[in-house]
Amino acid sequence: MDLQRLAGWLLILSFVFLAAGAMAAPPLAYRGPDIPSRLRVIQENQGRWILSKVFDGLAIFTPAVAMLVLMLALREQQPVLPLALATIGFWVSGLVGLVVVYRLAFDPEASFTTSLPPILDIPGSLGLTIGMLFVGWAYLQGAFPTWIGYLSIAAGILSLGAYFFIGFSLAFYVAAILYIINTVIGIVIIRASG
Repeated sequence: MDLQRLAGWLLILSFVFLAAGAMAAPPLAYRGPDIPSRLRVIQENQGRWILSKVFDGLAIFTPAVAMLVLMLALREQQPVLPLALATIGFWVSGLVGLVVVYRLAFDPEASFTTSLPPILDIPGSLGLTIGMLFVGWAYLQGAFPTWIGYLSIAAGILSLGAYFFIGFSLAFYVAAILYIINTVIGIVIIRASG
């Protein structure tokens, strides 16, 4: 399997992991009427909770690996700078995301009641958005259909706007939209690799 095809599959897998994490989470762990009831559900379903966080961690980090693989695949075919900047954005977001998942897994009460310090929260939240903008630029310079470049840039702009309305934290539904877009792009990347 060539690197470009692998990058496409990793983008698709990231959404599969995100969906698996959402399905594995205990019912009412995120939507319970109040924090004590959510914590009770988590405590009663500790195994499911940890399993969901494993999937969440894989979902968060897989796009970062996909960007690194894509950069390696395309380094001799197009300018590396946009892909390098996208990779940095995805990796920053992925590393901070792993901190968030770790906190959720082993200290859900603190995760539900306190935010990460802004020095982590802002780059973690904006890393994926900035990565989407730069990878869109890279798609426009490559041998891909131009619409995936514009789609990625539009997703980055829309998610940036969402941060100003929902605050500096990557809400699940914003992440899900970005992951769905990356899944579509992953399919196009696989098809473009022949």
